[in-house]
Amino acid sequence: MQHTLRRTAVASPVLALLAGGGCAVLWPCGEGARQSIGAPSHGALVNAVRVPERSANTRLFRSESEGGQIHTTRTLRDAVLESAQRVARVAPGGAPLVVGDFSAPFGGRIERHRSHRNGRDVDLLFFAVDRETGRSVPATGFVRYDRDGNPRDREATVRMDVERNWLLVESLVREERYGVLWVFCADWLKQRLVSWAREHGRDPRWIERAERVLHQPGDAAPHDDHFHVRVACTTEERSSGCLDGGPHGWWLSRALPKLDAAPQDDLDFSWESPERTLAPSPPAATRPRRRR
Repeated sequence: MQHTLRRTAVASPVLALLAGGGCAVLWPCGEGARQSIGAPSHGALVNAVRVPERSANTRLFRSESEGGQIHTTRTLRDAVLESAQRVARVAPGGAPLVVGDFSAPFGGRIERHRSHRNGRDVDLLFFAVDRETGRSVPATGFVRYDRDGNPRDREATVRMDVERNWLLVESLVREERYGVLWVFCADWLKQRLVSWAREHGRDPRWIERAERVLHQPGDAAPHDDHFHVRVACTTEERSSGCLDGGPHGWWLSRALPKLDAAPQDDLDFSWESPERTLAPSPPAATRPRRRR
């Protein structure tokens, strides 16, 4: 049964979900239904798409049968698959991008994460190279890296592939239709990536954008073992109650205009302050880690 969209009720979309059904009383459930509802930490999914276990340039860290979360929006699926393809084209011969969790089939709470609840978050393991040979190898897991790109675990056999990780970030921020709001990443790794881009003459436009979206979260682990990518709501999703969870970069104003909601309808996140100094690398032994 199709239900009529009622914009007056978008303030609490998750409360309207039918238990176990994946569709909402106040939102349509057919092919044309909007996908992302609510906020990244309090949201749901309608008509999610599945991400393939393998593609030409990606593979999942965990399959669905192994407990991986492989459902998301079309926008985020395309952002990951297409960006991995661009990295492979610019730096051929490398290992595939290893992709962590997206969201559950209908969104909502999942293990290992406090967000990832409305289909607009994904974890991407860092590209890595063999420590001895320098050859590109698949990421072996959530390896923590220091400011020099070396693993904190001395037994790890990999180090960070700065080139391919920069190319991945560059692809994500240059394509405006992806609507990338954040690429959560430790400050010291952000510094390393941006420094590499400048030293190798990458386009200043993409460097400027990357400096805006690469961000170490203040309420979670610093993300020194993976990228956490979050994309904006589309204009249509916002009309169904999707909340961005961050301000738009100026370059997104044409691709994803906010025509339907005032700025205060978004969660209160601020851009990184220009005066903020880079945090030092933490010691190898830290308190238990929580991902976003």
